[in-house]
Amino acid sequence: MNSGSGRNAQIFSAQFPMPKIVFLYGFPGCGKKLQASRLITEYGYVHLDLKSLMTQEIRRGGTDGQALQKSFDAGLTPPSHLRISLLKKSFSLAPAASYVITGFLKNLSEALEFEKQVCSIKIIANFIVTDWVEFYKKPSLISKQERIDSYKNSQQEVLEFYKPLNVVRDVDSLGVTERVFRRLKRAIQPEVFFLIGAPGCGKTTLGKKMAEKYNLEFLDAEKILWEKTVSNTMKKITNDDAITKKIILTMEQQSKMRFLIQGFPMNIYQAKQFEIAFGPPTMILYLALYKEELILRCKRPKITQEYAAFVKTAGTMLDYVEKKNYFSRINVNTTIEESLDQIALAVEPEVVMIMNDKQGKIKEFLIGRGYQYLNLNEAMESIISRKTEKGKEIINLTEDGKIVSGKMLIKIMQEFLYSGATFGKKFAIGGEYPGKIKELEFFEKNCVKIKRLYYFVENEGDTICQYVEEYDLLTHMFDRGQFVRLDNCENYYETWAEELSNRIDRSYGRYILFLGCTLSGKSTLAKKLSEKTGFKVLNYDDYPDLIKTKKSTEDEPYEKVTFDDILDEIFLNMKNLESTIILDGIPSENLVLPEIEAQADDEETKDRTQEYMNMVYTKFIEKLGKPYLIFHLSSDMKNLKQRLFKKLELGPEDELNEDQLETLNKSIKFESQFIGKFHHLNHKHNITNVKSSKKKIIYEVNTSLSEKRSFDYLLSVLTPKLVIIEETLQKDILILTSNICINHDLMHINIPKILKLESKQSTERGELISRLIQQKVAIPTTLITSVIKDHLQKLMIYDQIVLLSQFIDGKDPYQYPRAMDEFISIEESLGEIVGVIVVTPRIKRRQIEVDQIPVVHYPPPKKGDEEENKIEEVEEGEEVVEKVKEEPLPPRSEPRKPVNLPKMFQLYKRNIPKFANKDDDYPLEKAVRKVFKYVALEKYLSLDDQEKLRCPNIQIIN
Repeated sequence: MNSGSGRNAQIFSAQFPMPKIVFLYGFPGCGKKLQASRLITEYGYVHLDLKSLMTQEIRRGGTDGQALQKSFDAGLTPPSHLRISLLKKSFSLAPAASYVITGFLKNLSEALEFEKQVCSIKIIANFIVTDWVEFYKKPSLISKQERIDSYKNSQQEVLEFYKPLNVVRDVDSLGVTERVFRRLKRAIQPEVFFLIGAPGCGKTTLGKKMAEKYNLEFLDAEKILWEKTVSNTMKKITNDDAITKKIILTMEQQSKMRFLIQGFPMNIYQAKQFEIAFGPPTMILYLALYKEELILRCKRPKITQEYAAFVKTAGTMLDYVEKKNYFSRINVNTTIEESLDQIALAVEPEVVMIMNDKQGKIKEFLIGRGYQYLNLNEAMESIISRKTEKGKEIINLTEDGKIVSGKMLIKIMQEFLYSGATFGKKFAIGGEYPGKIKELEFFEKNCVKIKRLYYFVENEGDTICQYVEEYDLLTHMFDRGQFVRLDNCENYYETWAEELSNRIDRSYGRYILFLGCTLSGKSTLAKKLSEKTGFKVLNYDDYPDLIKTKKSTEDEPYEKVTFDDILDEIFLNMKNLESTIILDGIPSENLVLPEIEAQADDEETKDRTQEYMNMVYTKFIEKLGKPYLIFHLSSDMKNLKQRLFKKLELGPEDELNEDQLETLNKSIKFESQFIGKFHHLNHKHNITNVKSSKKKIIYEVNTSLSEKRSFDYLLSVLTPKLVIIEETLQKDILILTSNICINHDLMHINIPKILKLESKQSTERGELISRLIQQKVAIPTTLITSVIKDHLQKLMIYDQIVLLSQFIDGKDPYQYPRAMDEFISIEESLGEIVGVIVVTPRIKRRQIEVDQIPVVHYPPPKKGDEEENKIEEVEEGEEVVEKVKEEPLPPRSEPRKPVNLPKMFQLYKRNIPKFANKDDDYPLEKAVRKVFKYVALEKYLSLDDQEKLRCPNIQIIN
């Protein structure tokens, strides 16, 4: 930062104590001087070219001139102190609001010496060459080849040092002069934020808080527009052109690179004129306040007239700017803190943290994804080496043995994140700060919110968090849903990119694809799944007419609907991140392939099956992304023939002819070939150490079984596997549970916590939960499960094991049927419960016995009802043996007893060492491992395994 210290006051004039200084940097012949002359013409910059200054000094004679001549005679570059001395003289002889300097910063030591003697370097406009072949076509560069090579070899150190500090702004130097100048102008212009709104909406209050947090220079347009006249009186500028010019001139005459201007633009003309003269602003923040709320807040007698005047003046302007991508509407009918949270979402860049990255793999990966890296320790070293005001302050603190304060660290981070050329960029922070929860809270309050924490795990099974009741930064970020574990693996760049794309970066919904031959039952099951889950089933045949209607005009009807058009319309249904759609099969060939001219009668029709399959697969992946799930439905030929027989309404005496069977066989062959194109996706799915019960994308479903069992299998794949953790003495195990989930990459949902978050939402459900919490009334289970369901969908974790804690929350889990009702509700709404862990204490040495949750074990299914009722005939004279009457089993559809609910695990407090070695004692982490072991090792039988082993129920066997 250009500081207003005594050092600068001696160098610069009193009129311009902190001028704006732009260094033009680049290869010889890239046009720096030409662009400098444009800055002089357009904005009144003073151009200081070191070569010209040195020539003038030599002509002038004197000690400095003689020293410069001696260096040139020896073929050396003059020493930095002489070159800096010339600049300092020029600053005093030609005072100005802004300077452009060329021919300087020959090396890093010269740059650091300039910062030590004059001021900090804020802008280096670096002219780059994007096409060297085109660049070398210039005739003037033949003699400069040696100088270009020298620049490449030596002067790059300046760029390498200052680029991480957000000082270097690259400018493409190829093209016509006017186009290059527009690029230069955009590079050196400050970031400008406008704050507009009705009187009394809080522009000044919020603006000053924004300026302090986001390194902004706060300007009030109302004060800027008042200036002295010849008669030494104050007069306000009222002409729109003069107002716009004054705003721009005020920014150009300051060294700051980020401005927040309140009260401008005031009408649509000013907004358009600013865009023409300066360019579009970085952002316009409109503080929207209801008139009724304004009257309650502000007691000024004429406030309603002022509000009406604002609406009248700014109405058309708001209609104009709200369509721009730089417009953001902030609802200020809330508290100041909530308004600032909304502003943060609009203004703050995406910032992530990196931890435990000793090998630098995550750093390399994130830089490759467009993140700019900052290590606070390295930043402090560079500040110390630059010996700026902050650098000297840090040196003094360390010499005195004092700790650098949090405020100083925040200032350093603010200069990096909000330097004037960073809006819309992404940043990755390494190092040791912030490393504690309090440091993080202070950092987020005063600088920027952290979006995610990436943690590197060297070896599978490494403990990240200790199994103790400690709430550290990792646990805190995990409970916020912002902890991302990246495990060591081969080809980590591709692996992590794939995984993050599936888990985090996806900005659109998902689709489930049903594939199967004719009469496989895919349409029936797809429709049934839609009814159960609410996912929308799309029909391809509906789209051609819809697209024609949308794209046709009176003059030009839209006739040829392409496959791309259909997929674009389908993608619109996936715009919402939380949406999931179901595609019933694939579109017919006539919708996918363009029509071809009819062949002659004597020629065979070309088989386009392979082209059809390739087109469908390629376009699906290209337009919709990879499918979330593929259910491939198949049935044996005997069942398919029976279904075809029934569909054609044939009688007992009829038979299927060869044509009908050929069509069926062709459909089976096509589906088996087409599903093969997706098989490679299974190997790319779930490639990190995520403890998932869904191991693949493609699932084979044998629909020869009953429709109910096939559908139950679909649900078991689609829905999460749930582990319920409860405690009998109401002791908080939230931290311990979260730490276990971190170590095993599981999802943890704490019910009271998500209900509290839901109660803050301005929705009907949120308001209802808020009232129930305030009245201390038990929240209905149906309401709780609906919140959990939405939470799961938002987090996209249907493919994981999920730990639910404090679901019962105060109720005794041993009292049936109340607890059983809760479990049944969970299974019906969310997914299968694979484990129930109850944390209980030991009383003396006597174990507390816990009843098992009842699980019904059924015998293998019989071949048919007729066999069950068959009565054996007894021959005459044979002795009849009376059989023992078996107790009847409860019906399979008994609603009170979920057949797949496993045994409840008895758990004991792990901090009692004298019981730790007993086989029947489980620490919580060990119990979670035990539950997971059954799932991960596929002790839960698939539908096909059940049929093979004649075991109709999914059971855990102890």
